[in-house]
Amino acid sequence: MEEEIPTGLYLLRMIPKQSLHRKFPKIKFYRFFLAAIVRLLMGYLFLTNTFLVVVQAEEVLDIFYDVLALQFLQQLDDISFALAKIDVFGKHLKIASTRKYFRVEFNRVPFGLRKMTSLFLKGLYFLNLAGMLAGLIMVTTNQVTGRYHCDSITVAFGDDIWDDAMVVTDSGEVKSQVLLFSYFNGVYRRGKTTQDGRPVYIEQNKFDSGPFQSTIPAEIRYCASERAWVFSHRNIRKSAKSTGDSCQWLLKSHETTEFNLLQVPSDWIVWKGTLDPRGTFSTMCNRCNEETDCNYHGQCVEGSCACDGEEWFGVRCQHKKPCKRIVGREGAQWILGIVDENTIYRSYDLPLYVYDSGLNSTTAIRQNVTSEDMIALMFSGSRWFGTVQKGKKNETNEYWIEYSREFHSFWDRAYSELTRFVSDPTTKSSPIAVDFYEIGERGYQYGPFGQLFPLSDPEGSGYFICDDTYNLTVPVL
Repeated sequence: MEEEIPTGLYLLRMIPKQSLHRKFPKIKFYRFFLAAIVRLLMGYLFLTNTFLVVVQAEEVLDIFYDVLALQFLQQLDDISFALAKIDVFGKHLKIASTRKYFRVEFNRVPFGLRKMTSLFLKGLYFLNLAGMLAGLIMVTTNQVTGRYHCDSITVAFGDDIWDDAMVVTDSGEVKSQVLLFSYFNGVYRRGKTTQDGRPVYIEQNKFDSGPFQSTIPAEIRYCASERAWVFSHRNIRKSAKSTGDSCQWLLKSHETTEFNLLQVPSDWIVWKGTLDPRGTFSTMCNRCNEETDCNYHGQCVEGSCACDGEEWFGVRCQHKKPCKRIVGREGAQWILGIVDENTIYRSYDLPLYVYDSGLNSTTAIRQNVTSEDMIALMFSGSRWFGTVQKGKKNETNEYWIEYSREFHSFWDRAYSELTRFVSDPTTKSSPIAVDFYEIGERGYQYGPFGQLFPLSDPEGSGYFICDDTYNLTVPVL
C-alpha cells in the first residue's frame, strides 16, 4: 500500500490528457484521473492507519503484530488474483485474470510543464513527511505532558490499618500514629508535572475537591526504581530511619510499565509495618462521556455530570438527596449542615450532620460534652465519626467553611482526639441503616478503635432513621 502514493503521482505526472486521448481516444481522461486519485487515497489511508497503530500501541511488539496484520491484508488482493488464475473462483474470473495485456509508451510531457509538476510532487512528498513528523511530535508532546490522561480521579483504598505509622512533624520529630488508609480516599487531580513520562496525581480537599492550602496532600505517581505506581506522602515514613524520597511508598502496585493509572490492576501491596500483598486500591476517572457515567441521574455536560435537580449529588450523581434530619435510637436529633440554599457541608463527598437536641444526659456526661461544644457526624473515608469540637459551638459560618476545606481525618487526628462514636465500614451515602458504636477506653489492648460498645441492637439493625418532615431553611454551622 505504501507504493500507491508515488505510483498515483507518477501516472498523473507522466500521462497528460492530450497524450492519453491520442493513444486511447475511447478512454475518458476523468476515469484515468479518478483511478489515480483512488490510488492516492488508498496510500494515504494506509499511512494514516500505520500512524494510528504507532501512536496507540503500548509496546513495540504490538506495533510489530499490527503491521504484520496490515501486511497480510495488503497481500489479500494478490493472493486472490493468484487463486483466480488457477480457476479457484470460477471460469469467468480465470478468463479475466489471464487476459493478455500490453505496455504503451506515452509522449513525454514538455520540459517546462514537467519541471513544474516535478517541483509540485517533490513538495508534496515533503509535505507528507512533514505531516507525519508533526503528528508524531504533537502526540509525543501530549503524552509527555499527560494530556491523554484523566485530569481528575476518585481513589478508594481498602480498610487497611497501620497501627504505628511513622509521621514526621514540622519540627522534624518522628511520632507514631494510627493510619487508616481510607482517610486518604477522595478526589485526586493530575498535577502540572510528570514523573517518568507519567502523570502525578495530587490529593484534594474533602469539602469541595479543591486544592489544599495548608495541608500537605498525598501523591500517586510512578516510581522507576520500583517499576510500579506508588502512593506516598512526604511526611509518612515506613520507619524512623527511612528518608522522604518520592518512592517512600505506603502502597504500590505490582511491577508494571503501564502509563495509565486507571489500567493498573487493583491488587496492590500495602505497608502496615510489614508487607501485605492483600491491599486494595481502586480508581475511577471523574470525566463522563455519556449519560450512563452519571448513573442516569444527570446529564454529561462537557465531561462533567450535571445532576438532576436536588435529588442526586456527587461527582457521578451517585448519592441520593440527603435526609434533612436524622434521629438516633435514644431520640437524639441531628440536622443537615448547610452553607447556603445551594450548598451543604460535606466530608469526603458525603453530607455532614450537626447535633440539634435530645442527647441523653448520661451519655453527655460520660463523653464530657457540654452546651458549648460543636457535635458533628461526618464521614471519614470509610466510616462515620461522631466528633466533638470543644468550645466551638458559636463559631461563624466562615470559620467552618475554612475548617472544612483544610480538614483531613488523618492530619487532624479525627479519631483519636475528636471522635466519641464510630460506625462500621460502609459505602452507603448516608448514616442510615449503619451500625454505630460508642467508644470507651482507648489503648493497644483494645485495638486501633479502642473499646467499642454497640449502639445497634440487634446487630445489623442500624442506629439512625430519617425524619424528612423537618424543614431546614437557615444555614447551620
